[in-house]
Amino acid sequence: MTSRQASSATPKVVCLGFHKTGTTTFGRCMKILGLRHRSVHPNSFLHFLHGRIDVLLETMRHYDSFDGWPLTLVYRDLYSRFSESLFVPTTRSTDAIWLESLTRHVDRLIPGVTSYRPNVYRRSDPVRNPDNYLQRNSQHNREVRAFFADKSSQFIDVCWEREDGWPELCCPLSRPVPSIAFPHLNASPVS
Repeated sequence: MTSRQASSATPKVVCLGFHKTGTTTFGRCMKILGLRHRSVHPNSFLHFLHGRIDVLLETMRHYDSFDGWPLTLVYRDLYSRFSESLFVPTTRSTDAIWLESLTRHVDRLIPGVTSYRPNVYRRSDPVRNPDNYLQRNSQHNREVRAFFADKSSQFIDVCWEREDGWPELCCPLSRPVPSIAFPHLNASPVS
């Protein structure tokens, strides 16, 4: 195995944030830090829906870091397989700001492209069903924090709006802080 290849035994860095929480920024940071990063392919959600978690976990063997659906939802399985990994939930400064950003994002999408939404939020449209979205996001964040409460050395909760950045990511990874500015990708204005 070359130094650029990852294995199932290699600790991973896994973003556990829902979409519109800075996951694209997370992915870019991992690439800048030299990790082999993968934003999960849309077909991965089909594996999740059909209970083929083993297929998702096998894909991870070839990469160092990840973000995206459905890995966000299978953090317990991820921890079981990659117990030495670092888990990074990305969040927004408030649930209301997250919902506003998500709503703007959904307005730009082609209908039918995001079939995962009813499976995650129990409703497909955040505009007509904001409470479902807010409840599910809050529930996910609470459950993730509770699960990792006794695993603090493997857990960093980041919010780019709180000015979290290179130090928060680099310190637990034992990597030097890059000399380039922290990348805020797909940033939406904070109300």
